[in-house]
Amino acid sequence: MAQQISIEAALDGYRRRAEELFHENVLLKARMGELEAENERLQADADEPAGANAAG
Repeated sequence: MAQQISIEAALDGYRRRAEELFHENVLLKARMGELEAENERLQADADEPAGANAAG
C-alpha cells in the first residue's frame, strides 16, 4: 500500500517549490533581457559598414 502524507505537508512542499521556481524564473528573465540587449548591440555593430567603428 502506498504511503500517504497529510494535505498540510503536501501544501507546504508545494509552496516551497513554487517559491523556488518563481525566483528561478525571475533570474532567467533578467538574464534573457541582458542577452537580448547584447544581441541587439551585436547586430547593430554587424550592420554598420566596415571601418565605421574604427577610431582615427
